[in-house]
Amino acid sequence: MAWVVSDKEYGGAEIEPGTTLDGFHLADFRSTGSIYNRSNPPVHNALEPTAAMPEPSALVSNSSFVRIRALNMRFSGVHFDHVVFEDLTAKDITFTGCRFEHVTFRGKIRGNIWFRPSTSDKDGDTVALVTARHAEVDWAIDIREAEFGEFCDRGGVPLAKVRRDPRHQVIVDPDRIDREIWATVDKTDAPYLWVEHEAQLTVAPMSRRYPRDAWIAVVDELRRLGQVD
Repeated sequence: MAWVVSDKEYGGAEIEPGTTLDGFHLADFRSTGSIYNRSNPPVHNALEPTAAMPEPSALVSNSSFVRIRALNMRFSGVHFDHVVFEDLTAKDITFTGCRFEHVTFRGKIRGNIWFRPSTSDKDGDTVALVTARHAEVDWAIDIREAEFGEFCDRGGVPLAKVRRDPRHQVIVDPDRIDREIWATVDKTDAPYLWVEHEAQLTVAPMSRRYPRDAWIAVVDELRRLGQVD
């Protein structure tokens, strides 16, 4: 596995630590390009995976990524064990086919953050796959002290193993929702509160247009009506 820093202005650099990266701390780093890991076998575009991907084969443990700014950050097929991500800025921060064990997100996570399973949306039972991958993990990710530009839950983390602040980090489960009751609540001030085919985690976005207090007020009303967890 190679870790790649691709910089538009200064070229690129590859770090070859093997399959394990332990005690690695990257802080106050800026790149005009992307930061990603190159897996073997290669993984297709992490935003739109097109084929079955391997189980996590690389390990990052006891490490931290703090105050990082890059065009994109992409991690594919990585087992993160006791890792901290804090104050990240990128257009897209994507985790595809990863296993999370005591991974903490803190501070402001600016941009779109994606959690994707190991297969495309059309391949296999991704819920069972992700659940099995985290079967021996007591908790996967902790997002209670983080704010997100946009949190895109695509089934890459078991919801039961996410530590969250229920005031502004809520689970929307279609099996729980009464569509008629749901429709009575004005959700103008709470974007991303959508009902999908599967349960998903929805997080209040960092946005001047949508103040957090207004978003929380909508969620409180939905919770009072028994529509969200």
